Amino acid sequence: MKNKKGFTLIELLAVIIVLGTLATIFVPNTIKLLRENNLKIYKIKESELLKAAKSYAEYDEDFTPPTASEERYITMPQLVSKNYMSKILDTTSGSECDAFVKVTLNNVYGYNYEACLLCDEYVTDKEFCTSSTYKNL
Repeated sequence: MKNKKGFTLIELLAVIIVLGTLATIFVPNTIKLLRENNLKIYKIKESELLKAAKSYAEYDEDFTPPTASEERYITMPQLVSKNYMSKILDTTSGSECDAFVKVTLNNVYGYNYEACLLCDEYVTDKEFCTSSTYKNL
């Protein structure tokens, strides 16, 4: 009797076809899931930025409140240097993100806060976040 060792070419091809089909199905879904999770992480970081800016505006004596006709900006370096939050890093590259919060006076509620997060892979979807105002901070 002959002992059969190894696989036939047909068996190997069948396994390769099955693995290729599974990869075709699962790889795009995995990539989509990773992108969605990164977006959620950035949104969480934006909310942390807002909370830190509100604390800074409320408790720090260096903050000058805006009047009705102006706006103030709280930058990431201000928040980090005063220990209101730590640096925000890009989820893919690991480089430091730029961030700031625009503070305006609201006659009814006190202040309005709008966060801008500028990373390699993500930028907050607000026009003033990428305007020339940001570059002058």
